[in-house]
Amino acid sequence: MTEGTQKIRVSYAGDDTHFAVSAEVDVNVVGRSDVAYTLKKDPYEVGMVFNDDLSYNYAEVEQAIFDAVLESTEPEQTFDDVTIQYDANPISVDGVSNIWSSLDKGGANAFGPGTWKIRFSWNGTTEYKPGSSTVMVTVTDNRIASHIVFKEGAAITYNMEPEVMKQDLFQNAIDWSAATLPADASIDDFTFEYYAVDSVTGATRNWISIESGRIVLVSYPQMGAGGQQVRITYKGNAEYRPANDVEGTVTVKKATVKVSVHSTSIYADEAIPEGFVTLDPNDPAIDIYTIYVGLTSNVDACVYVQLPARLTDSAALNILDTIVAAFNDGKTLTQMMQEGMTVGELRALLSGLIDALNSAAGSSINQSNIHYLYSGITSSFRIYSSTTTAPTEPGRYTVTVVTLGGNYQAAPLTRSFQITK
Repeated sequence: MTEGTQKIRVSYAGDDTHFAVSAEVDVNVVGRSDVAYTLKKDPYEVGMVFNDDLSYNYAEVEQAIFDAVLESTEPEQTFDDVTIQYDANPISVDGVSNIWSSLDKGGANAFGPGTWKIRFSWNGTTEYKPGSSTVMVTVTDNRIASHIVFKEGAAITYNMEPEVMKQDLFQNAIDWSAATLPADASIDDFTFEYYAVDSVTGATRNWISIESGRIVLVSYPQMGAGGQQVRITYKGNAEYRPANDVEGTVTVKKATVKVSVHSTSIYADEAIPEGFVTLDPNDPAIDIYTIYVGLTSNVDACVYVQLPARLTDSAALNILDTIVAAFNDGKTLTQMMQEGMTVGELRALLSGLIDALNSAAGSSINQSNIHYLYSGITSSFRIYSSTTTAPTEPGRYTVTVVTLGGNYQAAPLTRSFQITK
C-alpha cells in the first residue's frame, strides 16, 4: 500500500451469535516527508584541492562542493548523509544518458578543473524519503601562480655527478628574489634539462636531462663545461601551480682536476707502470694525452704523444691515420706515435690533428692547442726560453705543459731535466 487516498475494507467473519459484516471506507495514507533543500545563490565555484604529491584530494573537494551549494535542509542533513557524484558522460544532456560517478573515477573524462553537473543524493529513513538534487558547479585550480626567473649571468662548475650540478643550478640559476615560488621549495620540485648535442654525429640537438639521455636510437651525453642552454620547470605543489619551462644560458665552468705524475725509471723496452699518472677526481670520462718530452741518445729533441686508449683501439684511429697521412707525406699517426717525432713535427701536426680528433671522437678536446714552454740556463750561463723548440745545448732546463679543452682544467705540469756533454 502506498501513500495517498486508499479504499480500505474491514470484514468480520461472524460467530454463533453475530452475523458476518464488512464495511469500506476511504483512508488518506500519509507518506514520509520530502527533504527540503535550500540552495545558495548560483553560480557555484570551488577550488580544486591537492595532496602534497599533487594528486587530487577528492574528499576535500566533495566537502567544498557541499559547503558551496547547500544553504540548509529540512530535516537537517550533514555532509555524511549525502552522496556527491558528477556526470562523467561528456555528451549527456539534462535527464538523458547521465553517467553518475564518484569524483575519483579516473579514466576517460576524469573529474578535474572545469564545469560539471553535480548530483546530491540521499537514502531514505523512517522519517523522510530518498531523493536527489542536481546543480552545475565550476571547479578551478586556484593555487598561487608560480613563476621562475632565470638569473642573469648564472654560472656553475662542472661535476662528474649530475645531481651536484642540479643542486648548483637550483641554488645559482634561479633568481629567487624575483621568482614566485614557495619558500620551502626543494630540488625535487624541479626538472633540469639542457640543449644537448648527440654523442655520435654532433648534428642532432634535443632537450635532455642533465645526466644524459636517449631519444629513439640517439644518445646524448651528460652536460659538460662551456656555455649551455638550460631549461628549468617547476612541478608545482598543493599551494602553487606548476611553472612553464623557463630557458636561459648558464656558464658551466671547468672543474679543477689534480693530475699527478709519479717519477719512475724504466728501461727502453719496458711499459710505463700502472698508476704512473693519477687523477683527482678520477673521472673515467677524462681523456689522458700523455706527452713525453726529452732527448734521444743522439741529443735530438723528441716528443712522444700517447693517445687515450679509446682512440688507439677503435675505428677512430683508422680515421686519424687516413687524415694525418694525407697531409704528412703518407706517414700515419700510428707510425709517428711508434717512431716518435721532433718538436717541430709535433707543432706541424697539432693543428690538423686536433681538428681530426674533434671530428672522429666528438671528444673532450675542443680547443686547438697544447702549449708548452722550455726555459732554463745553459752551461755557458745564457738564459734559454722557447715555446717551440726544445733545448739541445748542455744546461739545466724545465718544461711546462698546459692542455686546454674538456670539462676539467688541469694544472700545468712542470718537469726539470739536465743536458750534459
